[in-house]
Amino acid sequence: MRKIGPGRKAALLVAGAVLAGGSLTACSSSADKSPDESADQATSNGDANEASGEVDDLTIGLISHNIASPGIKLYRDVFTELAEARGWTVKSVDTSGDVVAAVNQTKQWVDEGVDVIVNDTVPNDLMTDGIKAANDADVPWFSVSSGGGVEGVTNEVEANEYQSGAQLALAMVDAMGGEGNILRLTWSGLQSIRERSAALDAITATRENVKVVKTIELKVPGWAEDSYKQVTNYLQTHDDVDAIWMPWDDFAVDVSRAVEESGQDDVIIGGFDLDDSAADLLRKGGPFVMTNALNIPAMASKSIALIEAEASGQDVPAMSYVPNCLATQDNIPDQGGRDSVEFWTRCYEEPLDLLADLS
Repeated sequence: MRKIGPGRKAALLVAGAVLAGGSLTACSSSADKSPDESADQATSNGDANEASGEVDDLTIGLISHNIASPGIKLYRDVFTELAEARGWTVKSVDTSGDVVAAVNQTKQWVDEGVDVIVNDTVPNDLMTDGIKAANDADVPWFSVSSGGGVEGVTNEVEANEYQSGAQLALAMVDAMGGEGNILRLTWSGLQSIRERSAALDAITATRENVKVVKTIELKVPGWAEDSYKQVTNYLQTHDDVDAIWMPWDDFAVDVSRAVEESGQDDVIIGGFDLDDSAADLLRKGGPFVMTNALNIPAMASKSIALIEAEASGQDVPAMSYVPNCLATQDNIPDQGGRDSVEFWTRCYEEPLDLLADLS
């Protein structure tokens, strides 16, 4: 039997809590008729186990946009572990950011007779030829953080990025004392990042004393090196930055290093996802003070539940959401991050604790 490391084990515990209909799934959007909701309903009438027992021989083609991203790798690992536990076969390919290769791979899998395609983070609106090939062969197309509203996509699992973006923007403005300048790093190639960025614009538009002084489009691939170079160059010639907004976390170390080397000790940094390096930075202290944590283990389990529901003949929604949660230097656990049951339980239950006096 393959050994599972402690980090993976914790991630699977988070994902398992979602599939079990525990406290994590209870916090999903009420408008989201997700597989978790469907699974909860099916469990209550005794159908879920029966359906699960019937769906035991699926072959899934999983496209990963770029495994160099820790979040994409985590999704692949947790998804594969959960799928294989059900007796499913997962064919997994990392296309390293090559959209043409991603389209061609999905077409090849359709020709080979896979039962399901799962697209992780390759923009769906660039995958229309692959989606059409899947649709023509009656192969369902599931995706995660790849953009909703694209014709032919069976279901898209993602965070509500407008909500996540607003949450981070408000926390950043508060940490700045309600005034100051923001340097925005971004990449416009992904819908989820565009939505996060739009939320920042919406928040700053309503605050007269807060503005985005510059937006820098990062190179992808090569974002880590580019972010360090761009932030270093900007801070060498400007002293007007109070905060740096990052579209995702896996170059937080590089941006933090650029800020520390600049000597501008008052600059704070915020981002999205809460990968392992970001969790370590929060524990360390320093300029990186917050990130909107993406519950990737729960997203993987949600995809599994959706696939299971669809394969057993149930209807699935076009969109499903997994809530994010703000991670800070104050609430990060001593160990782990988005693979920590302790973190997610604490983060999701905190709003309920505020209502305790009303019960």
